[in-house]
Amino acid sequence: MDLVETLATKQNAWKVNELAELFNCTPQSLYDLVRNGGIPYFRVGGAIRFDPVAVSRWVQNKGVLEGKRGASRKPWGMKTT
Repeated sequence: MDLVETLATKQNAWKVNELAELFNCTPQSLYDLVRNGGIPYFRVGGAIRFDPVAVSRWVQNKGVLEGKRGASRKPWGMKTT
């Protein structure tokens, strides 16, 4: 299963730590994206959550845009290994 399928098929909303692990980034990187409006999210009380389908679409769109720019940097602040 690829990343987009993994994202979209989750039955519940992604939590920050879960999504950070999947993206191989720090939770702080996701909080930075949320603060800058760079990733779709919603709040449940004070907690930040991510809709699986919305994040899947976001990743797909970022991949397309990244390919057009030709840059090698990860579009969503992921750590490179």
